[in-house]
Amino acid sequence: MEVTFFISSASRAAGVMQYDDIPTEPIGEPLSMTSTQPLVALAQAVGGEARGAGSLRPLRDATCQSYPIVHFEPTVVRALASLKDSEIDPVAGQWLELANWEDGEIDLYELSQCVEELRAGLGRVRDLGERLYILLEEKAW
Repeated sequence: MEVTFFISSASRAAGVMQYDDIPTEPIGEPLSMTSTQPLVALAQAVGGEARGAGSLRPLRDATCQSYPIVHFEPTVVRALASLKDSEIDPVAGQWLELANWEDGEIDLYELSQCVEELRAGLGRVRDLGERLYILLEEKAW
């Protein structure tokens, strides 16, 4: 599946059926994942083990016309948004380790870039009702 991060209000995010419907500029390039486990690993990397599986919440399940959309609990988002430059690479390294990526599937540079883009994207949140959402789009290869 392709995982795309974006900032939106809940009502606009709920209307996203696929990548082309994202109402704002997506944060970075979509990442390829086989499950949501790497997202849980990202939450653990920025917030510790206690923020694992329970940190990922559904906004909307998949329907016959749309893909699922999830979001992180606010503590994970705050931790991502407050990362210092010196913390980006260590968080990405921990994410790489915790997610058990397949060899060659992704590298530390790509994950560091993703974490940096997430932090920058969260810095652009202007409305109180906006938050980070994640589109989980299945692709036929």
